[in-house]
Amino acid sequence: MRRSWLTALLGASLFGCGDAGSPAALSRIPLDEGWTLAVEGVGPVPATVPGTVHTDLLEAGVIPDPFQGAMEDSLAWISETDWTYRLEFEVPELVLLRDRHELVFEGLDTYAAVTLNGDRILEADNMFREWRVDVRQRLQASGNVLEIHFAPTLARGRALAAGHRIELPQGNDRGTPPTREFTRKAAYHYGWDWGPRFVTAGIWRPVRLESWSGARITDVHWGPLSGSDGGVPELDGDPARIIAGVEIEADRAGSYVVEVVSDEAGVAPAPVEVDLEPGSSRIEVAVEIESPELWWPRGMGEPRLYRARVQIRAGDAASPAPVLDEASSRFGLRTIELITETDSIGESFFFRINGRPMFARGANVVPLDHFTPRVDSERYRALFDAAAHANMNMLRVWGGGIYETDLFYDLADERGILIWQDFMFANGLYPWDPDFLDSVRSEARDQVRRLRDHPSLALWCGNNEIAEGWANWGWQGAHGYSAADSAEAWAGYRALFHGVLPEVLAELDPGRPYWPSSPSIGWGHPESLVRGDSHYWGVWWGLEPFEIYGEKVPRFASEFGFLGYPDPGTLEAVVGEDDRWLGSPVMRAHQKHPTGVETLRVYLEREL
Repeated sequence: MRRSWLTALLGASLFGCGDAGSPAALSRIPLDEGWTLAVEGVGPVPATVPGTVHTDLLEAGVIPDPFQGAMEDSLAWISETDWTYRLEFEVPELVLLRDRHELVFEGLDTYAAVTLNGDRILEADNMFREWRVDVRQRLQASGNVLEIHFAPTLARGRALAAGHRIELPQGNDRGTPPTREFTRKAAYHYGWDWGPRFVTAGIWRPVRLESWSGARITDVHWGPLSGSDGGVPELDGDPARIIAGVEIEADRAGSYVVEVVSDEAGVAPAPVEVDLEPGSSRIEVAVEIESPELWWPRGMGEPRLYRARVQIRAGDAASPAPVLDEASSRFGLRTIELITETDSIGESFFFRINGRPMFARGANVVPLDHFTPRVDSERYRALFDAAAHANMNMLRVWGGGIYETDLFYDLADERGILIWQDFMFANGLYPWDPDFLDSVRSEARDQVRRLRDHPSLALWCGNNEIAEGWANWGWQGAHGYSAADSAEAWAGYRALFHGVLPEVLAELDPGRPYWPSSPSIGWGHPESLVRGDSHYWGVWWGLEPFEIYGEKVPRFASEFGFLGYPDPGTLEAVVGEDDRWLGSPVMRAHQKHPTGVETLRVYLEREL
């Protein structure tokens, strides 16, 4: 049994800067306009940031719509090409008065060399990390030139694969040779049975310049919750006390006031006076809630969210000074437990929320667009509207995609929809050399700190289907593994999913349930129905009739499904009328499952 008292900092918005007119207040300048994209023979063309190479080329008319007809092979050159983004920008004189300046890159996809005013400042190699660079010695008022050069991911992947002693299984990578497991990049970019192979590149999440003096807030983490006796309260109307753990970076020694303020009734202001030395510090601020209310998943109650702001000022409480930095947040109060206990059937697998068992109803979520930066807020809202309309209370963020945007988790919090969160590993073995494991450790720390305080976040899962692949898919024989090779590969698997990831969680999110691999047992084994979670693919892969779902009922169905073509309007938009028949070359180009057309024919003939 895994139990957790959790609260939530939603979207930990660190974009308020207090008194913007003060020369000490933190300034955040978005760098999202004015970019160009170029390569020898192409460009420069206007570039959208956040964005991707493919969508910039499409917008500029350099390439046709990648989804039209059968375009993958003709656009493969994009994935083998170096690309350079360029921006010229100015910095207001008032901002330059700050003592500290950092460029922040929330997401670079993937191998990126960054220069500012001709100086190399960063070598990035992980799509899922945030990168911060001190640029105080290189920044100027005008004429700043920021360039980001993206090397071809495929070429780097091939070089890394060639240098690995053991060939690694890399399911669904349709390249020759496969390379995706060696690069920390969204796996679906390399092709999947539901999507195309467009190995794109680009500045896929925002870039900004942060400038500050004195001190700034780097993180806020809510919890634990306690009652008047210091224990875990039942929240039956008695006052509760919650701790805001505030991480601060100071560039000079001095006295400061850290305060939590809220417009919520019953949430009392909580100022704390502290003396800080240069560097990072963690300050705990106790917040009293007079009549606390719980956050509940959909169908069990209301998803109650509290709003608060964390501020830092120089000086002491008696002599108010301008706000140096402010972090706006929302938090929720709830408990979550993953109950895995031996019973008369085998071993249970269910979630208990605020002491009450919950029947999970939901679906898996893959990225809403192959080119994820063009998914806007309305599409995310439509997703959660559809989930709520279907009476879902849980969504699984699948491990071959991306760690979703802040808005995704904010909407989950607001709608009361729990999130099963895979780490981004799927359907293959990954390297286990120290550099790779260090990169994953940094990635996990970034993502856990970003997401850990959402009340909707129910569980961290190490990967999608890798333990099953090792046990059931014949990888060892297919790749000619010796006994020593198998032992080394399995030790590498355990180093990542039973070492690095749970170690990060133990440090940063110790109460949240962690599940190493989904499913825990392959669908072909009877045990998969009596313990753990199950991906039941007897329907589709096993050609079993739909009625089998009524017989093969697992303890927790974390994945199952059946291939289906999209709405006719979608097909009409991308497939010409003459090609719109099952098995046509263009339809096969859009149908990525290796036996998809043939399997559909079996079911059509059987059912219709």
